Amino acid sequence: MSEIMARVSAHFAALGKRRIEVPEWGGPDGPLVLFSNPLTVADRSKVYRHAQGSLEFLVRVLVLKAEDADGKPVFDVGDVHDLMTAADAKVVERVANEIMSHGAPNADELGKS
Repeated sequence: MSEIMARVSAHFAALGKRRIEVPEWGGPDGPLVLFSNPLTVADRSKVYRHAQGSLEFLVRVLVLKAEDADGKPVFDVGDVHDLMTAADAKVVERVANEIMSHGAPNADELGKS
């Protein structure tokens, strides 16, 4: 592995898991808490390939990346239809966008306030 590729891999590994609270899907004990590792280029390719140009890609992000605290997937491909037809689109979009933005620089990192 080249020195540059080693730095690329180290950066990705350092991103770690993101914790995402979803109050809308929570229970009496509080919000549902999901975890996600950042998307790779291969992940994005898989999501877009299966979504065929529709907003289904948001659901596919959840299915591919949303995990519980033990690292187990929360959803599977059998949940795609229900997430597409029986879930609040705004919640699906917010959670998927949080997963997709993991690792992206924020305004402070870009020198903006």
